[in-house]
Amino acid sequence: MKKTILFAMLLNIGIVFNSHAANSVTQELNVNNTYLQLQELKYGKNLIPVGEVEAKISETVILKPDTVQFSVTLLTDAATPNDASDLNVTAIKQFKDELVKLGLTEDNLETIGYQNNVREISQENSQDNSKFQANMNIVIKIDNNDSFVDLNKILDRYDINDIHQVKSDKVVNLYTFQIRETAQTLNKAKDNLYKKYSTITDELKKLQLTNFTITQSDTDKISPERITVKQYYVRHNLMVKTTKLDLIGKIIAKAQELKMVVNDDTHYSVSKEAVQKAIEEHEAILLAKLKNKVERLLAKQYLLGAPKQLNITGGEFDLESEYRDARRYPNRLYNDGYRKEDVEIYAPTDYRIKLVLSGTFETLKPIQ
Repeated sequence: MKKTILFAMLLNIGIVFNSHAANSVTQELNVNNTYLQLQELKYGKNLIPVGEVEAKISETVILKPDTVQFSVTLLTDAATPNDASDLNVTAIKQFKDELVKLGLTEDNLETIGYQNNVREISQENSQDNSKFQANMNIVIKIDNNDSFVDLNKILDRYDINDIHQVKSDKVVNLYTFQIRETAQTLNKAKDNLYKKYSTITDELKKLQLTNFTITQSDTDKISPERITVKQYYVRHNLMVKTTKLDLIGKIIAKAQELKMVVNDDTHYSVSKEAVQKAIEEHEAILLAKLKNKVERLLAKQYLLGAPKQLNITGGEFDLESEYRDARRYPNRLYNDGYRKEDVEIYAPTDYRIKLVLSGTFETLKPIQ
């Protein structure tokens, strides 16, 4: 955190006197009776303004923080955009309802960011998405062309179109084809294969094609071990701002219950109303100190008159906790599904503002 401490400084006083000899004063008063009458109304008959004095004084006012703001982020994901959005809306409404129970209103909450996105993620293929294939190789002896045509007609009905002649030096007219069946379980694929085999061979037997042999049988898992799927995300950033500093812990607890991330962007400040109140309370104090300072610096033969001009400046203060916008730190919130859980909030002990009061006063001299 950036910490700036302002120290009160007493600025040098500058005094300017317009001195006049007694004769000059008498002459001026004789010339301007209206001026004399105004001064008598202000100071009486025994005092007359003879000059002006300018001075400044400053003071550091300590203020306690009375406002805090921080953001929370909710990331919801689902297989469809609507589902991700619905989950987000439901959780945000729950959070707002809980804050209302704590005495906060809609004015304490503000949406500062909302984003929809989709990512392709690789995940392990579940058993529900798996597929198994059972295979069986058949070798059959065909003695003439008519029988070969009949064989093809039967196999066409079962989408078996790949029939190859077996090359053998010992036996001629051998042909091979493969029966395949797929299912989501291994046993189901085998059962389907046996049923298909029985159906085909029954038809072959009816045509006197009985010289066939099973030469190979196996099963394979044909689905990949991992698959790529689309996942839809909704990111909602909500700013919480309140003067009820004692509720910070409860607000954070509610956010974490709803799987929200409390961002590292806590920002303490003093409200404009508190600053204005502090200035008003210190105006009279500063004026009294300024008068006392000028009176100490005046020569004994002069008295301090009324202020002709007063000006108070200041009220600016440096934040001791720098505000960091959560929207600039998206990678800190989520990294491959990781959610930041630890929250550390340190409130500054106080803020300091510097008030400067400057004024111009008349200087008086008794009339002998």
